[in-house]
Amino acid sequence: MRYPAPDRIRGLALLGILVVNIGFMVGPIGLVLDPPAAQSDLAERTGWWLVRLGFESKFMALFALLFGASVMLAGGDPKRHEARMLRLFPIGVLHGLLLFFGDILHAYAVWGFPLARLRGVPGKWLLFCGSIAFCWYLAVTTAVHSFEVAESPFPNTGSPWWRLAMASADPGDPAFIALETEVVQAGPSVDSTLYRMVVFTYVGIKGVFQTGWRVFALFLLGLWLTRRRLWDTPNRFRLLCWGIPIGLLLETAAIYGMSLGKPYGMATTVAHELGSVLLALGLFVGLAHWRGEGGWLTRHVQAAGRMALTVYLLQSCVMFALAHSGYWGAIDRAAALGVAVVTWVGCIFFCERWLRRFPTGPVEHLWRSWADGTCGQHATATKDP
Repeated sequence: MRYPAPDRIRGLALLGILVVNIGFMVGPIGLVLDPPAAQSDLAERTGWWLVRLGFESKFMALFALLFGASVMLAGGDPKRHEARMLRLFPIGVLHGLLLFFGDILHAYAVWGFPLARLRGVPGKWLLFCGSIAFCWYLAVTTAVHSFEVAESPFPNTGSPWWRLAMASADPGDPAFIALETEVVQAGPSVDSTLYRMVVFTYVGIKGVFQTGWRVFALFLLGLWLTRRRLWDTPNRFRLLCWGIPIGLLLETAAIYGMSLGKPYGMATTVAHELGSVLLALGLFVGLAHWRGEGGWLTRHVQAAGRMALTVYLLQSCVMFALAHSGYWGAIDRAAALGVAVVTWVGCIFFCERWLRRFPTGPVEHLWRSWADGTCGQHATATKDP
């Protein structure tokens, strides 16, 4: 049987992931990272705060917790899990190189590889190792943010993508934005693909060697919570729901610091990282109560959760097409939120219809067949509440 809550949380988290990613996919990087200018209108400033406070880092953390939980629920042969991680890595790399440079699948594959063999490790050691991993992540991230690289001018010759790659400039610099716009608006081309590959090379390495420590810590926490029977008795963990108000307070303080033009200060960084994890943990435990049959929306969200890999890649395809259709840089933060919601609704509608005819998503089927020769079932098992 199958627990419904993990699939439902996963399906909902797909919306949160898209709300954050869409800004990077349909507009200049610098306009997403930097706070709105003082003269920006109220909608622009509100949109920036909403994405930062309600979505950024939270749903990625939810996914990591769910990944660890799924490995615990799956049981089975560790070699099968390792085979799947080996196949997930190239899927993530291709996704990052060809569609969206912010891919996280490759890091999940690397740090998820040993998880199946950690299922039998005593709980206290899982928590200890997870704490060490997260503290190390905080130390590395704080050090990286405090390290300033001197900006260099753009080369005068060469292709636009090469000039972008060779210059060490602030992504919010108008010259950088203009050149980035020139590259992307040329449409799906060699230049735009090479530029995406350069960015993914940096982001991919950072995802494994920096962000990966945070991901691994959350994997272990999800593993531990599931071993402690979170999905059977979520009320035992209700104190962790205090992570929601505490996380919101920390995130509010951190984002206020970012809005003042100090996005990478030590206090801001630590408050943001701790706040996002506590908020995600509180949501994770709170949503573990999401049981029962549910209505139309619940059924569709759950279907998307069962096809999360398919939906994740499908959303990237939709955003890739949108970015190269003439709308690059023309979608403000408020409009991007609306596009994300519409895209997600379309995806969950598709998933519910697909699962009426097939037992699993198309990408999930290909991935598992590639790894172990059979379509198989999803990582968790269905269980009635």
